[in-house]
Amino acid sequence: MFPGQGSQYVGMGGDVAMSVDVARSAWDDAANARFDGSTVGDVVFPVPVFSDDERAAQTKRLTATEWAQASIGVASLALLRVLRSLGVKAQDVGGHSFGEVTALCAAGVIDEASFVAVARRRGELMRDASATPGAMTAVGRPIDEVRAALAEFGDSVVVANHNHPKQVVLSGATEAIERVEALLSTKGMAAKRLPVSTAFHSALVAPSGAKFGDFLAGVPFGAPGAVVWSNAEAAPYPTDAAGMRERLAGQIARPVRFVEQVEAMWARGARTFIEVGPGAVLTDLVDRILGSRPHVSVPLDRKGKHGVTSLQEALGRLAVAGVPMNLAALWADYAPTPAPKKKPAMTLSLNGSNYGKPYPPKGGAAALPKPNPPRVKEVVEVVKEVVKEVVVVREVPSAAPSAAAPVAAAPAASAGENLAWVQAYQESQRQTSEAHAAYLKTMADSHESFLRTVETSFSGLSSMLTGQPMSIGQPMSIGQLPAAAAPVAYVAPAAPAPVYVAPVAAPAPAPVVVAAPAPAPVAAPAVVVAPVVKAAPAVDLQALMLTIVAEKTGYPSEMLAFTMELEADLASTPSSGSRSSRRCGSAPRGCPR
Repeated sequence: MFPGQGSQYVGMGGDVAMSVDVARSAWDDAANARFDGSTVGDVVFPVPVFSDDERAAQTKRLTATEWAQASIGVASLALLRVLRSLGVKAQDVGGHSFGEVTALCAAGVIDEASFVAVARRRGELMRDASATPGAMTAVGRPIDEVRAALAEFGDSVVVANHNHPKQVVLSGATEAIERVEALLSTKGMAAKRLPVSTAFHSALVAPSGAKFGDFLAGVPFGAPGAVVWSNAEAAPYPTDAAGMRERLAGQIARPVRFVEQVEAMWARGARTFIEVGPGAVLTDLVDRILGSRPHVSVPLDRKGKHGVTSLQEALGRLAVAGVPMNLAALWADYAPTPAPKKKPAMTLSLNGSNYGKPYPPKGGAAALPKPNPPRVKEVVEVVKEVVKEVVVVREVPSAAPSAAAPVAAAPAASAGENLAWVQAYQESQRQTSEAHAAYLKTMADSHESFLRTVETSFSGLSSMLTGQPMSIGQPMSIGQLPAAAAPVAYVAPAAPAPVYVAPVAAPAPAPVVVAAPAPAPVAAPAVVVAPVVKAAPAVDLQALMLTIVAEKTGYPSEMLAFTMELEADLASTPSSGSRSSRRCGSAPRGCPR
């Protein structure tokens, strides 16, 4: 069974074409025919786009009758080639509307080289027939009830499609279809208008059928290799070329009696129905028509599912149904899987480590080196020698008589080490003293700058109060800090000659405490007293400022206060506010402060 117009969708058959070479060959052959500068593949597999409007435009182009019929035909032919490669051969072929053209090609009546041109011409003629106003509507009731309701309309409205027991499509002039829908509504029969351009499969498109017959006259027709079923007659096609051309050309204007056709095919012995083409519309119709009667209906493609998955599931169902096929043909283009090689039980890798060392050696197993003897753990005894050193400190009389307590003689080696420590400590103290002196000088310089600034400020203020020119005396200065005292050099006392005392086992005597030498006195830094600056006479600045404001504004000084705003408070009196503002001129806001 081959589907008709309405089953098309963008990208149909692409998955199978990319996976099975024989399916792709149908699209390759169709690429040799160009219509309006494009091929069928260009319309079915357009370039990727990224907006809904662009995708809708691609779908609309494919839906156009002249492209839809040719595209559905090539997609069906690609799947038909897959079935043929597997050895599946049909005894009966049929289709729905345009699918009848594909059925004639599958039976060998129309060769594949002419098939695309025939499909394209049929679509163009049906497109041209759209210039005649017409409409189609679907009614979900049994055909007998619908025909009874149409008795009063005569031939103006006809049954165009009888798809399944409870779906009938009516076709006719637009005005007549509108009256039929209104009549059916009064009888409780819902009708749904179909989105078609004219009344197909009615007398309105009969001129297109005549033109199609003229075109078919130049197309060679061969003898059918299977029974081809006709939609209009619900019976097999005639076997002569002229009869087949006439039947195919008249099919455009005659009704599609699909229910009666499937019933007749089943009565003739058909039990397995394979839908070869995009979608699964015919599979659903066959199941509705045959109901519970024994049959198997299998679609090779389902919209929304990966094409290869749909094909493999369909082939699996057909295999279970007993359809003979050679599935190995699907893998003919793949290299066979090599048989696993048995690995020898004894293998020897050849590399540089065993070069020139045949294995086993000429002497056989006896010539092989003996295994390594067991390793003996060596016990290593570690003897630790403990040397105990006892230092005995004895009193040594000083060379010069002195009343001071005797000092214990230190070893000569420790005196040099102590001197190095003392020198390091002395150097550290010197650096600290220099850093502190630099810090004090920086603080003194900054303080002196501050005092100079204050002195200048007081001199300026005094000049403002007394009216005398500002005189700046000698700048105040801070005496120089005394230089840091030079570090006192450390003089190590003369060490007496060492006295060797043999170590004894007796306990060491109590250590002798040596009094530390008194530190050398350090001169205290001289205190420099800064010269005393004579204080300026005390002046009441607040009273002076209030007096100036009173003189400039005319207000008594008793009415003025430092919390007043010049522009707000002094301008509140109409008689004097503007005058006071003018006298102050451009003084900033709040100048009394």
